[in-house]
Amino acid sequence: MRCVFLLVVTVSILGCGSVPDTEGGARLLAAAEPRAPLTLDAGLLRTEVFVLDQSGQWRSSQQVLDLGSALPLTLTSKMLVAAQPGRGPHGPTHRFRNARGDTLESRSTRIAGVRFAGRLWVDSLAAEAVWHEDYAPPLRFGVVGWPLLAQERITVDLAAGVLTLAPSQATCHGTPIVVDGRGVVVSVDVDGERIDAILDTAATATITTDKRLARAKSVRMGDRVVNVGPIHHLDLPGLPAPLLIGVPFFAAHRVTIDLPGECLVVHAK
Repeated sequence: MRCVFLLVVTVSILGCGSVPDTEGGARLLAAAEPRAPLTLDAGLLRTEVFVLDQSGQWRSSQQVLDLGSALPLTLTSKMLVAAQPGRGPHGPTHRFRNARGDTLESRSTRIAGVRFAGRLWVDSLAAEAVWHEDYAPPLRFGVVGWPLLAQERITVDLAAGVLTLAPSQATCHGTPIVVDGRGVVVSVDVDGERIDAILDTAATATITTDKRLARAKSVRMGDRVVNVGPIHHLDLPGLPAPLLIGVPFFAAHRVTIDLPGECLVVHAK
């Protein structure tokens, strides 16, 4: 799992192996397109979420799509202050370390409404991550994590500049994935060796903890050879899989991730 700071990759050590409560019950908005804008910004996939503020207006919030985040929604301090409070119980406060060893806290609260890609979440959990010493770093963007989208089939199409949500499909016509405490995990073939890899839409690079994998000539998902970009070797003891596939993969392919159906499809160009 990851914390929400926008580094190349940040690995959380809170509750490893556990899966947080997901945000179910999203409502379809009438006449709303089930899509949101998607752009590449400094190596991150940026999209737009609307948050109901205290005056009853919908306020635009620039968010990073982060399928490695165990938190449903993270907002900047400014947006969290402006948001209309929800009625449900607040979430827990977690303490964790990022990949650099910094100690941070994630403080969760309820906000009244969130709109995203033709969906509406009411009384949704949102969080702000701060240093344990109570210093809140000035984040440019918030984060959309996989628990918010846990009931969705997500298509990431960076070439077209859109993210699309759709209902889950009963049958998988692609590569099986596992969604667990590690995040979104897919089995890949790297130069003939079968390994688990984590899909992370907020990692600006593809990284490995195994020096041999950094010299790999091909990566295959199912029956397809895919482009994951250069594989960089980093010494990250907390990484829960030997390979983390980042934004270069999503920049090279149109990808559909069916979270409840646990299925990945890499579309032909």
